[in-house]
Amino acid sequence: MARLRVYELAKKLNMTPKELLQELEDLGLSVKSHMSYIDEETVNLILELFEEKEEKPRKAHKPSK
Repeated sequence: MARLRVYELAKKLNMTPKELLQELEDLGLSVKSHMSYIDEETVNLILELFEEKEEKPRKAHKPSK
């Protein structure tokens, strides 16, 4: 995988570029805009982190009566 723009990676992760920019900021990565490139190493790190988040089981909410 080569460099990707932020908006391209956001599309792969089914999120908005704005949400991804916030996640990157939370991780301490400085990205100026959705058009910025992310290097291959960072892309792989982000993909791994989001795969881990998705694998965690979520508690099902039972509808209240």
